[in-house]
Amino acid sequence: MDLPGGGHDDHAFLASVSITHVQYDEDDVVALVMAYISLLPIFCLAAYAVLVLFQRDAATIVALAGQLANEAINYALKKLVRQPRPVSALKHGGYGMPSSHAQFTGFLTTYTAIALLTRVTWRQTRWKAGVLAGLATAGILVPVSRVYLRYHTAPQAVVGTVVGVGVALLWHVAVARRILPLPLWVRRHPITTFLLIRDITLVPNWLQVSYDLANRLADQHQKTQ
Repeated sequence: MDLPGGGHDDHAFLASVSITHVQYDEDDVVALVMAYISLLPIFCLAAYAVLVLFQRDAATIVALAGQLANEAINYALKKLVRQPRPVSALKHGGYGMPSSHAQFTGFLTTYTAIALLTRVTWRQTRWKAGVLAGLATAGILVPVSRVYLRYHTAPQAVVGTVVGVGVALLWHVAVARRILPLPLWVRRHPITTFLLIRDITLVPNWLQVSYDLANRLADQHQKTQ
């Protein structure tokens, strides 16, 4: 901050990027854990970006579009309701109803669970059960972390979760089921082929298929050496 005399104020208030800035009581070990849990949506957005960039899978792109639509709905709801955060909130500014972190996680866990249950068939079902259990745990811990860290009240976190679940169900029924699997003309469209967008919706076990394909190509390459 420049001073009237041309100097510089070294003690000026500096803003932070609030989406990645989580405050907690440094004397509380649980608060530290909750702070990292609270950052889960940020890690998931990074995972979305990596998957879309390197997988080019239509289902992932549709999921990301739904996640962004969910965020837009959260922004609109906050502006409409205009309910403040808890009085004891460490974070100042912005509205608290509904919790964006809880709504993000509600959508992510619900939509992913639907995809696992309807499109993914794994030989070892215990792995699917383990993933579903992990999703359920994340869906609970993220809202709890926002309440524990005093960024939101319990009702704000609950409403955020419920709205996120609702948007995920609506997105699956109204959008994903109507788009996926992609029609042949879409998969063969010049833009789709140029961007290398593929649709693996009908592939029963993409992990196994990609694993077998990679091994087969590697074997063929070694045989030609």
